[in-house]
Amino acid sequence: MADKMELAEIIKEKKGVNEVVEEVRGLINSLLGFRFMDKSFIDFLEKGGYFTDPASTQYHSSFKGGLAYHSYLVYKILKRKESIYRFGLGEDSIIITSLFHDLCKMGTYGGERRWRKDSEGKWEPYCVVAYKNEPTLGHGEKSVILLQQFMVLKEVEMYMIRWHMGWSESRENWGLFQNSLKKFPEIVALITADIEAAFIYEPIKDNEISLNEDG
Repeated sequence: MADKMELAEIIKEKKGVNEVVEEVRGLINSLLGFRFMDKSFIDFLEKGGYFTDPASTQYHSSFKGGLAYHSYLVYKILKRKESIYRFGLGEDSIIITSLFHDLCKMGTYGGERRWRKDSEGKWEPYCVVAYKNEPTLGHGEKSVILLQQFMVLKEVEMYMIRWHMGWSESRENWGLFQNSLKKFPEIVALITADIEAAFIYEPIKDNEISLNEDG
């Protein structure tokens, strides 16, 4: 498990969402000219909403910037796991697998306007995070497909991202999943980093979001 003191500083908002998003940008930029050769990938992330989209509708990081925020926590946890287990993952592989394991979620969620009665019985608008585009290409599979349009992934990176949903995969995929774990146990590190980030370290926030785009 990652260092709780270090991660606690992030989730107690000593390091807020905007600051975390900027750190994520820095990590991604560190790969420019090394793992991807031009800024078209960064443009793709910007236009697709990677830095502004929520990570879920209500389960974790369901707020503006939540996708990047969640991915950053996964990065911090996975980096610590590499220091413990010494898989041999380079910093570039840690960045790619953690920050982009949920790339498939980009553009998936958005604000949905709803109505409710206030304390005086008057109708007022409010907004919640809801599905904007339903998934069609799978989860880990889509993330791998999107990434490979911009960079050549190492085999271990492909396997880690593809199988990061772990045992929530459909039963018919369990055989392939188990075989993949034998080949790349690093998959388990990403699975558990993802779960730890979502259910231990991330703040629990209501899925209501501001109608103000800057909120």
